[in-house]
Amino acid sequence: MICKYCKTQTGEMFRSEFFGYLCSECNHNFLSKRIKLFLQELSHFTGSENIYDHYSKNLKFTDGIKYLAEQLNCYWLIDLIASYQNELINIPFQLWSIKLRSDGGAIIECREDSNLRPIITQFVENTDFLIKYFEFYVVNNILLLRSEY
Repeated sequence: MICKYCKTQTGEMFRSEFFGYLCSECNHNFLSKRIKLFLQELSHFTGSENIYDHYSKNLKFTDGIKYLAEQLNCYWLIDLIASYQNELINIPFQLWSIKLRSDGGAIIECREDSNLRPIITQFVENTDFLIKYFEFYVVNNILLLRSEY
């Protein structure tokens, strides 16, 4: 197989839905550029016309979070955060983060403020989440992007 982008045949090839086969370097560069563009798209969410109920009924989420979940196929992240809300019921402001690990897993943490120790730490063994580090909030039981705060 030949990389559709740089026309080389070296190394491992990845199948891209839109571009055909890409070598590992072109695939990495493509993903990096796509993630930067996606983060720019997310920054345009500066409020929400809709508030969605999580099926657990103990969390709601905004248009920006819905877009994130749809685009990155990460509704599991909303489910995980919702699963802790009974435990965090007396904490009206929660700073959540996901940080990818080099082994393909992730660490998800919740803090009451950025300079405080985590009150929740959840290790995820395997994830296909694409953003290396991402922060978002839960404010009065509504999960939202930082730009929507």
